Amino acid sequence: MVVNFSWLIENEIAGSAFPHLKSDIDFYYSQGIRAMVTLTASKPQFMDRIEQLNINHLHLPIIDFSVPHDKDIYTYLNFIEQNLPKNPVLVHCYAGIGRTGTMLALYLVWFKNLSGEDAINYVRHIRNPSIETLEQEDLVLSFANNINYHREAYKKYFN
Repeated sequence: MVVNFSWLIENEIAGSAFPHLKSDIDFYYSQGIRAMVTLTASKPQFMDRIEQLNINHLHLPIIDFSVPHDKDIYTYLNFIEQNLPKNPVLVHCYAGIGRTGTMLALYLVWFKNLSGEDAINYVRHIRNPSIETLEQEDLVLSFANNINYHREAYKKYFN
């Protein structure tokens, strides 16, 4: 049984807990997922199935209860930009709460132009509980408050 899967935005971006079974990967595929971001230290044990299904994969290890570095955020945003709209994206950590919620909120700030507070509230409304620590909240708020800086840094990083 797939744990904590839900669409943040239908057929665009979803969150979930770590896929423990090969059938979890098949479920994601059946839901239309064609790209996956793994935020845990280890990759899913069914990478062969992910490759068989041609699911694009980004492994971006972030320590549990922690936050990503700017370069990791930019790598994540670039991966999403390369995949959407044709490849709906799944973001997952171990429980699908803290790191996943943080990255989903950053997605909303970057691509949907939400404020940090609105992004956090939206993620929590759809995937409660999400974003576990003050450090994670602060990252989303700071990222949103400094969005122009991040847009310039992103351009330099990928151009």
